[in-house]
Amino acid sequence: MKPAMSDAGIGAQASLEIRSLMSRFRSGDRTAADTLLVHFYPELRRMAAARIHMERQEHTWTPTVLVNELTSGL
Repeated sequence: MKPAMSDAGIGAQASLEIRSLMSRFRSGDRTAADTLLVHFYPELRRMAAARIHMERQEHTWTPTVLVNELTSGL
């Protein structure tokens, strides 16, 4: 499976920031978790939209609801 974003795709500075945020998140920093969500939300929503598109038509979930459900446990 291909990663959502490569270091080259986000730039060196952003990559360093994300690595730092990931480290802080693993240490329990809630602010870091919120900031990471801001960085990854557009890609997560795009992935959710693609997945929902493959589901049956009467499906009631939206990409936003799916991503919110996914991230609510963070």
